[in-house]
Amino acid sequence: DMKVWMAAYNVISDIAGAVSVPGREAERQELTDTLMSLLAPEQAPPIQIRALRLMPIVVGEGCDVAPISRLLTGQDADLKEKAREALEMICTTQATEALCVALDTPDPAFQSALLLALSQIKKPIGLDKALALIESPEPRVRASAALALAWTGRLEYLKPIQKVAATADAATAFDASDAVLRLADAMMVRGGNFDTAMTIYRDVLK
Repeated sequence: DMKVWMAAYNVISDIAGAVSVPGREAERQELTDTLMSLLAPEQAPPIQIRALRLMPIVVGEGCDVAPISRLLTGQDADLKEKAREALEMICTTQATEALCVALDTPDPAFQSALLLALSQIKKPIGLDKALALIESPEPRVRASAALALAWTGRLEYLKPIQKVAATADAATAFDASDAVLRLADAMMVRGGNFDTAMTIYRDVLK
């Protein structure tokens, strides 16, 4: 019954918010463990999805995310995507590591989605994987890898990202060009490469 599960979901969501404050760590961990148990293989996908939606509220740094990361290698495409979204929103070291491990998937579309998650999390953990995948034969993977590197503002990523932009297809041209601009923006914030960043801006405006 939709009304029943919606009511239950809202109650649990309120509890999750209440225990996710300093001083209530034990209760927070207890609720996290309960939600993680709802990701067991025997649980129905709708229940797993509802649990995933609540995870970013309660899962903190240091928490084991193995039950979530397990879903990244499953056969259910919807669950895979919901797990990816949850880990992106959790954005702890453990969540980031799980996304990096999942990049070994042979599925280019999911690789691209995972890289986009890393581009939002902005943690150094994923840089080596992103740099390797910037040479992917798949344009969408290359463009997403460029975005996953661009936030750093590191000069050594300029040529690889520019190469991605130069070889992008019609479907990925915007993201690839956006990666170049984001790198320039990050250079300005980071400092030390002002002239290079200004050159990038001028080249884009030509």
